[in-house]
Amino acid sequence: MSHQTTAGQPTMIDEARTAERAGAESVRAEIRMGAGELTIAGGAARLLEAAFSYNVPDWRPELDYAVRDGQGLLTVRQPEGQGKGATRNARQHWGLRFADGVPLDLRVQVGAVTALLTVGDLALDALAIETGAGNLTLDLAGARGPLAVTIKGGVINATIRLPTATGAQVAVRAPVATIDAPSLRRAGHTYSNDAHTTADEAVRVTISGGVASIKLQTGESSR
Repeated sequence: MSHQTTAGQPTMIDEARTAERAGAESVRAEIRMGAGELTIAGGAARLLEAAFSYNVPDWRPELDYAVRDGQGLLTVRQPEGQGKGATRNARQHWGLRFADGVPLDLRVQVGAVTALLTVGDLALDALAIETGAGNLTLDLAGARGPLAVTIKGGVINATIRLPTATGAQVAVRAPVATIDAPSLRRAGHTYSNDAHTTADEAVRVTISGGVASIKLQTGESSR
C-alpha cells in the first residue's frame, strides 16, 4: 500500500490486491461501488488482480473470496456507511482485471460511477449491471456468445460496443429512451447487428429503466 499526495487534494492511497482461483470450476463475482471510477477487463494471470486508489480511508474496498462445492464466490465492495469521513474532494478508482479462461457470472452494482467494462473476451456465463446516475461504457466486441446481459437503472447513460461477427441483439425497455444505433437494424424497441438471426445463440442485451440514453456501436474491442 502506498500514499500519494496531489496538490489541493487529500492524500491518495494506492493498493494492489489479488485473489487466486483456488480450484474453483466457475466463479460468481459481485462488484458494488457507490461513487468513483471503475474499470473491469480481462488478461489477469490470477483470478483477480485489483488496483485500488482512494483518498477516504473509510472507503478502503472490502474483498472476500471463498470456494464452495467447486464454485468461487468473490465480492468486492465499498464499505457500508461509505459517506462517513468523506470530503468534497473524495476520489476513488478501482481497476479490476479477471482471468480470461474462468467461467464467470459477473454482477455489477454501481451508483454515481463512471464505469468502463471491457469484458467481451472473458468467459462470461452472465452479466448483470445495476447502475445509478453514472456513465457506463460496456465493450462486448470480443464476445462469442451465447451471453445474456441485463442492465437496469432509474437513469441509464450507456455506450455499448457489440461484436461484428457474432450475432448480437439489444432490447430497450424504458418509457423515455434516446437510442443512437446507426449501424444496427431496428424492429420496434429491438436492435440487431448484421450477424444476428432468429436462430442465433447470440449476445443478448436487455436494458430496462425509467430514462435511457444509449449509444450502440459495433467494432473491435478497445482492450
